[in-house]
Amino acid sequence: MKINPEIKLNNLNDICGGEKKFMVEIINLYIAQSEPQVTELYLAVAEKNDEKLKKIAHKFKSSAQLFEISELVELLAKLEATGISELKENELKKKLKEIKDISKIVCDKLKVIRKDYD
Repeated sequence: MKINPEIKLNNLNDICGGEKKFMVEIINLYIAQSEPQVTELYLAVAEKNDEKLKKIAHKFKSSAQLFEISELVELLAKLEATGISELKENELKKKLKEIKDISKIVCDKLKVIRKDYD
């Protein structure tokens, strides 16, 4: 399955009032936080810490919603709603890998998009 998440900047543009410098700051913040949040999700699963997993998924989901990344929002919402105990181990690992892969692609795309606002 080829992953090609779509990024929309309507919400970001509205929040930033079209201020390009502010938009770049938000994009940079998302890029900086994305990988650590993925790592934290993996750690929460390794620790079997349901509360931590749900908290991180919620925070990460909010960031993904800002960019209207529907695939990522759906995966994170599922993790937030179900947690560790309600998912089979292989399903959980699959979801984490998808989140990691989508996050990497999104960050790469945002780095390109960011150039248009510098």
